[in-house]
Amino acid sequence: MRDWSASIRPARQSDGTALHRNCFPEDPLGTVQDYLRWYLAHQNTHRMLRLVAEVDGMAVANGQLDLHLAAPEIGSLVVAPAYRRRGIATAMIQALLQAAEDGQASTVQIMVAAEDRWIGDWYRRLGFVDREVKLWPPGERMIVLDMQI
Repeated sequence: MRDWSASIRPARQSDGTALHRNCFPEDPLGTVQDYLRWYLAHQNTHRMLRLVAEVDGMAVANGQLDLHLAAPEIGSLVVAPAYRRRGIATAMIQALLQAAEDGQASTVQIMVAAEDRWIGDWYRRLGFVDREVKLWPPGERMIVLDMQI
């Protein structure tokens, strides 16, 4: 049973400060706000969706779905350290998979750095399977996992 009370909803521009503080503190605030602004402006025309998990009125997790790609892709899944291991990431993945299914996708993929074995194992436990290994600039080995939905 979950020990949190979070709601998952589409991101808003006003989430920029909380996302910076909780999920992307290494990036400048302006960069987080600018990317969020760009993403929100293009989500309808490019079939993209960015979701956040909100706890006590504050965005504590972030994830996106890009349906415009040949193989729809989940990306940028980040949960604030203080909110990890509470089921939020799993709930975010489930919401993103549902959005992909609603968008008529039959397969969804996600890429994981090969060195991040624990995160790859976590995705496998959720039902993702290894598809291929790619070199991603600047030469990082990435595992592409996918799931039939």
